[in-house]
Amino acid sequence: MIMNSGFKVIAGFLGGAAIGSILGILLAPASGKKTRRLLVQEAKDFEEDIERAAQRGLRHAKEIIADSVDDVVEVGKEKFNSLKNRVKA
Repeated sequence: MIMNSGFKVIAGFLGGAAIGSILGILLAPASGKKTRRLLVQEAKDFEEDIERAAQRGLRHAKEIIADSVDDVVEVGKEKFNSLKNRVKA
């Protein structure tokens, strides 16, 4: 649930930035060629922003999974040792 809301915030921010940039370019007094060039650059920048956000999200997910695996392994070891001690007794 937390990851989902974090993703929504990031997506909303990036989407708003992209829309604002595009509207700013479209409403600015510039030639068609220059405007198209700016739009292409803004699209590339937006793509890079999305890529960086996805990489951050992936790293975060990997950290969460690694922590969860460590917790499961620790619980498994504790259960194994508990059972081993009961069998010895």
